[in-house]
Amino acid sequence: MAKLLRQRYFIILTLLCAMRKIITILSIAAFLLSFTVEGQVKKKKNKAQTVQTDKKPSGAKNTSSLKGKKDKKTSKKMIAYPIDTESSSIQWTGKKMIGASHQGVLSFKSGELVFSKEGKLKGGSLAVDMSSLRVLDLTDNRRGKLEEHLKSGDFFSVKEYPLATLLMKQVTEINNKSYEIQADMTIKGTTKPIVFVLIPAIAQRSFQTALTIDRTAYGVNFAAESFSDYLGDKAIDKFFSLNVTLIY
Repeated sequence: MAKLLRQRYFIILTLLCAMRKIITILSIAAFLLSFTVEGQVKKKKNKAQTVQTDKKPSGAKNTSSLKGKKDKKTSKKMIAYPIDTESSSIQWTGKKMIGASHQGVLSFKSGELVFSKEGKLKGGSLAVDMSSLRVLDLTDNRRGKLEEHLKSGDFFSVKEYPLATLLMKQVTEINNKSYEIQADMTIKGTTKPIVFVLIPAIAQRSFQTALTIDRTAYGVNFAAESFSDYLGDKAIDKFFSLNVTLIY
């Protein structure tokens, strides 16, 4: 009986030792496995972060591309300078077909010249106050009479058309900061195309030009040979000239 008990005790002890070894082996295996799994998780996480960093969201915009577009837009930006209406001037000359001529001035109501960022003229617009028309070569009462006549319906109908305007449509650089201007000029409610050249004037930031205008193209027909019975020294040349200085 005692021998049988010893055998059972030995078997149980052997089983316990075996189980302890198995538990130890399993513990070591679990420990090693935890390291392996943790390493794989970290590796996958790092890879995911790398992919997320490199890949831009579908709705995101390329900032470098936007910067390029912004710079491009800035390079095309125009700068408008208002003209100095007090310093800018218009001198006009009108004459009869035979004999006397008259000179006077007009003033600008407003205007601006448009330049590129590089300082090239690109466009502009001008408005002339027709009520500012003055005669300079007469000093007696004939001066007032001529001014009144020029402002009347026979000529420029100033009460009805207080402004004459010019809108630059195309500007072409020639040389030495000179420009050929193709523009629309409106006088007495009639608009006609006109071409002229702007050249730098003496003053800083200024241009000057000389224009010859056919007044009959704008409906100003009084005493013009082709449109009236005025002949000889009574006829008035249909052309008048303008010397313009623009300071901005």
